[in-house]
Amino acid sequence: MSKLKKTISVINIMLINKCNKATILTYDDNVIKLLNVLVDFNAIEYYFLTKSSISIKLKYKDFEPILKSIKCLKSYTNKNIKLNFAKKELNNRKSVYLVQTNIGILTLDKAVYNNLGGIVLYRITI
Repeated sequence: MSKLKKTISVINIMLINKCNKATILTYDDNVIKLLNVLVDFNAIEYYFLTKSSISIKLKYKDFEPILKSIKCLKSYTNKNIKLNFAKKELNNRKSVYLVQTNIGILTLDKAVYNNLGGIVLYRITI
């Protein structure tokens, strides 16, 4: 299991258990990119890096986490994101999609803005 998948599993377990904080022992650049996206969308309050771990604190509103789920999307494995899919999903502001492009993992809106195709990896529901 990749470090990104492990991180997403930990975050989903935090959501199920309504846990506020967690520490992940290993990370890489893709994990940091994911956490930056979550901070940008106000889904997590902060994350703190050490040499060997990351501590994450989820953001709550009215005793419910702002982040609802992170799901792996295996059905959208086209190398090129269809423009209709992108336009429809960019209008849906409750979900953020992470796309693997040739320059790394980006959000769907940044991939479309940069005219990049890729594989849709995850849907983040806020």
